[in-house]
Amino acid sequence: AKEPSEQEVISDLNEDIVFLHKFIQGMTEKRLEELKRFDWVCSKQEYERIQKLKPKSDAERFHKVAYDLNFSFGNKMGGGLSNNKIVSAPEMHPEKYLEAAERLKGVKILNQDYKKTIAQYDGKDTLFFLDPPYPEEWTAHGDEIDLEDFMATLQKIKGKFSAVLNQNEEHTAAFKKVGNVFRIKVQESAGKGGAKSAYRI
Repeated sequence: AKEPSEQEVISDLNEDIVFLHKFIQGMTEKRLEELKRFDWVCSKQEYERIQKLKPKSDAERFHKVAYDLNFSFGNKMGGGLSNNKIVSAPEMHPEKYLEAAERLKGVKILNQDYKKTIAQYDGKDTLFFLDPPYPEEWTAHGDEIDLEDFMATLQKIKGKFSAVLNQNEEHTAAFKKVGNVFRIKVQESAGKGGAKSAYRI
């Protein structure tokens, strides 16, 4: 992980993602012991139970959201159990969240869109990392980023940025207009074709 900066912000439109980060940020030994009581092993039975669960506490909600995201196809909540995960990563270990809490100390966690966050924090010394829902990939209709709007926003940034999108000719051409394009091949947990290539600027 990178060394902490003077000011750090995490922003996401998804309320569950924001909840996860805030819950981890406030992680304590007591909270960790609560999490250890839950089932963190990937199984069809537990996955189906999780889908029907109506959490009665923050700890239950955390377990539901973290389990669902980690073991669903494409890491999308309610996306269906990924058989791939049963083989490659059959168990989660909540102990890791205590270490993550240390790294999240002092980080501002916001539930808002990227344009509002950029408008609030942009400056010559700011570095943004943007990883939006990729167009035509793993997202429900209407969730994906608007490419033209995204590029127009990137072009106006006064500081520096690194952005990621799925690979195709349209995205490559768009990125070339706003910065340098680097093509890297990443192994993602699920999805069409297994390994995916993503562009980073």
